[in-house]
Amino acid sequence: MHSLPMALAMTLFLAPGALAATSHFDVQGMVCESCSEDIKASLSKLPGVKSISVDLKQAQVTVVYDGKKANPDLIVKAIDGYGFEAKLIRQPAVPKSQPPRAK
Repeated sequence: MHSLPMALAMTLFLAPGALAATSHFDVQGMVCESCSEDIKASLSKLPGVKSISVDLKQAQVTVVYDGKKANPDLIVKAIDGYGFEAKLIRQPAVPKSQPPRAK
């Protein structure tokens, strides 16, 4: 059985017409498992969030979400609201099957 990358796998679970996006954040002040759980709890309440992965060692959070319902600014505000300082480190990645934008 072939394993799919998490971001690709998560796009399979989004509703039809949903715009899957993945964003990565540096999070200052996140130093323990309790911090990680607080961030996950906060982000899981946001509309459109499909998955959250936390890397405590690197102090980074990766979020897969429906780009029509959430965005990096909303995610940063939710993390910052728990007393951490989040910064977007990689722009949202969207599936390549998106139709080209009109010029």
